[in-house]
Amino acid sequence: MGAFLSAVFNNPAASVSNSRARRRKRPCARDPERLANKQDRDGALAEADIIEYLALEKLVNENKCLCQIEPCSAVLGYRKKFDKSIRKGLSWLLNNVANDFEALSERVQKDTAEQKAQEDQEKRERAERVRQAREEREQGEQEEAEREGRSIQKEDPEAGTMVNPFQPISNVITQNEEKMKGEKEKKKLQSESKSGAIPLQPTRDAEDVETGSNPGSELSNSGMVHNYTTALNQQLQQEQEEEGEESERQTPDSIDSGILHCNEWDILRWKWLKQTLESFLPTDLYSAVMVSNLDGRHIGESEPGMYDKVLVDAPCSNDRSWLFSSDDVQAGTRIEQRDKLPALQKQLLRSAVEALRPGGTVVYSTCTLSRAENSDVIVSVLSSCDNIELVDLTGQMASMSQHFTFAPGNMLGHLVIPERGKTWGPMYVAKLKKLY
Repeated sequence: MGAFLSAVFNNPAASVSNSRARRRKRPCARDPERLANKQDRDGALAEADIIEYLALEKLVNENKCLCQIEPCSAVLGYRKKFDKSIRKGLSWLLNNVANDFEALSERVQKDTAEQKAQEDQEKRERAERVRQAREEREQGEQEEAEREGRSIQKEDPEAGTMVNPFQPISNVITQNEEKMKGEKEKKKLQSESKSGAIPLQPTRDAEDVETGSNPGSELSNSGMVHNYTTALNQQLQQEQEEEGEESERQTPDSIDSGILHCNEWDILRWKWLKQTLESFLPTDLYSAVMVSNLDGRHIGESEPGMYDKVLVDAPCSNDRSWLFSSDDVQAGTRIEQRDKLPALQKQLLRSAVEALRPGGTVVYSTCTLSRAENSDVIVSVLSSCDNIELVDLTGQMASMSQHFTFAPGNMLGHLVIPERGKTWGPMYVAKLKKLY
């Protein structure tokens, strides 16, 4: 029992499976054990069926369960053949977890700390064994080399240490800003040297570059300035040649110093987006990405004409999620929210148009079949903004017809229809261009 509850907190997930044990009038301590038994068989139910027949969502909500339930094995038999004691046992378990959560959590944390200490001890012992084996191997190689009369080079213990390639994005941005500041200073010095301007006090590095074998020898002011300027010009010329070689290896797209501005209104999704970028984005691109938590309806007003391209991934009804929602109360709330979505989508798209520079483009996208949230939004924005036009995407969409099925008869935008057995769709896409 204790081991199973620990698994609930550590995972945190409880395995629900089929059981052939006898029925009981009331749940007892063995019911959770039966829940943990994993007995997958042919003809077993799918995960969604387990959630439905065991009413897992209802049980979690009623008992205010503080853990996640994941049905990772199947229940064989349902309806009249279904063993109701499994559901009773699950309800009993969730209720006890909710009532004794603090005590159970403390116990699990203690068990986890002991387990971690044991794992750390095993790691240290394993590292010690590896070190001893390496020393024995190196000693054997050294003795063999001495017998053969040759010398071997010792390995650098720090050479094999791998540095973590991922750094906090704030550190990388600071480093890039300092690098850009240094480059600006170099360009400024170069322009001053060309125009005849001379720094009043050369730095220590510049003095080290001066010709003159004796550091303590006194030079005249004119000689010092001449040597300093000559060395500086040579250094700048060398850096320019290196930068020129680097630019030849770069593609035209990589030379363009653009900025990718990602905005997410929801605070949880905003944090997730930042963590994702910090984990997977190459470090040399950190300075070119900005993540904000702003109201997208006001970005166009605060930054008019500042963007070349904008993607409006608008909040929508998300029709696919309705397939997995069976809660009537939640469905009523979502219907109320759905009625307000078109107005919000129009405001977001108008803000995007205002943020575009002349000649810029905006892509509007949703994941719903609703015409009110798709083509009607485009019609409304086109009628209210006389400086935009619809971009024809027929050619681009035709090249993807082997992968997606498009709804026929759409004059404004393109709608991908969901298909059985595939995980995408619906998806609506339309593109607008700002004329002036």
